[in-house]
Amino acid sequence: MRTARDGARCGHQTGMATLAVVVLLLSLITIAALTAARNGVTEQRISANLYRERQAFAAAQAGLAVAWNTLTWRRMNGLAPGGTLSGGRGMLGNDAVYRYAYRLVGTTPAPLVEVMSSGQAGDGTGKRTLWQMAQFIPPLAIQPDGPLTSRKAVYLNGAVLNNLAGGPLIRAGGPITYTPGRTGPDCRLPGQCMIDPAMSRLTEDEFFVTYFNMNRDMMMQLATGYDCDVCTAMADGQTGAILYIENRRGASIHLENSTLGSVDDPVILLVGSDIRGISGVTLYGLLYVAGGIQGVADDVAITGALVSDQDIVIQGDIAMTYDTGILGGLDKLGRFAMLPGSWRDF
Repeated sequence: MRTARDGARCGHQTGMATLAVVVLLLSLITIAALTAARNGVTEQRISANLYRERQAFAAAQAGLAVAWNTLTWRRMNGLAPGGTLSGGRGMLGNDAVYRYAYRLVGTTPAPLVEVMSSGQAGDGTGKRTLWQMAQFIPPLAIQPDGPLTSRKAVYLNGAVLNNLAGGPLIRAGGPITYTPGRTGPDCRLPGQCMIDPAMSRLTEDEFFVTYFNMNRDMMMQLATGYDCDVCTAMADGQTGAILYIENRRGASIHLENSTLGSVDDPVILLVGSDIRGISGVTLYGLLYVAGGIQGVADDVAITGALVSDQDIVIQGDIAMTYDTGILGGLDKLGRFAMLPGSWRDF
């Protein structure tokens, strides 16, 4: 038989159990809430750190891009291997900062440069560094071996050709007719005028890359372009540059009254169509004509070399002097190329 005292004791025990369960549940809820809050703060910190890390990485990439745009032969010339050249710094729109510098690793067979770029997030915390190797590529794959080279035939009347290196005066893929001016040597000596039938079998593009380390499109990207027909003074005075002259209307080009290049800073002049006449032109460097040359020459002096992928028919006063020193000076007009597999991120 259950008494009143037993009922009170049972109710008291039930209340205590309920209270214990409630306290336990509240404790678990509190622990879960604190854990969730802590995890939220941790995730926010991780997200902020990742954002700053991405900011720093993007800044380092921007610095590397700027470094590529400023990396030239002139910039590295004279720097001893192992020497470091300060580059520059800049700030992006999100206040991230980049800094870059160069180190010359070696000079043989061509300059090899290490490009370093570091980026820092806008709040100054995150930091990333990128590293890339670059090899210098000179524009000429080989030098012509004489003052005048044509993939096709050559006809000259009154020109004066000289080869300071003692090699041929003319190399052509087709017939050669050369009547020199009063002071010029002729083709009577062996090896002075050389017909090379293999040249005529090359396509225009194959002939181009015989002499250049880059295809036409790449060379045009490096060149300062001019659109003209009578090219009088558009490019006059240019030195130490790659120049590209074309006539987008399809007409031939006449070169007039200009001095291009110098002994210390020769030029590469690329002509994208036929030339019909040259007068009053002095050029130091390489004249490459993606077409033929026909017409009268008057008061023209080319020191370096002339190359054409079509027939050359010139009559008149033109002096061409082959000079390896001038052509060697064209190396500085090349570009740096990234070495595959050399990219590092740390």
